[in-house]
Amino acid sequence: MPVLDVLGAINLITDCTREWQLSICKQVQSCSLLNIGHVPFDVTYHINGSSLSYQLQCRDLGVIITHYLPPSTHISEIVAEAHQRANIILRCFMFNDKRLSLRVFVAYVRPILEYSSVVWSSCTKNILTALKR
Repeated sequence: MPVLDVLGAINLITDCTREWQLSICKQVQSCSLLNIGHVPFDVTYHINGSSLSYQLQCRDLGVIITHYLPPSTHISEIVAEAHQRANIILRCFMFNDKRLSLRVFVAYVRPILEYSSVVWSSCTKNILTALKR
């Protein structure tokens, strides 16, 4: 998308919010830009006079997106979170019944690993082994 189109879109949004008396965000510092690709931009974007910062990765709907788009950062983070949850379950509960322990892990650990798996489903062998562990 050309730079002028992005600037025009940001200006159009701010003009519409001003016209309809809506506030965009009181904390524009929480907004950021993610440049997809390896070509850096030299353009500074502003919302209501505050400049937006560039980030190398961001979280959108729980999925970590990096500037070069492979899912390895997201998967390593969800694997670490699933390990933490599994360790908490194992430390807090003593299971005599294997079916009960399986149900607890399916209910509390598996959703972490399966959330938004459609986004990163085509991944490498190393990532698949980390997920299976």
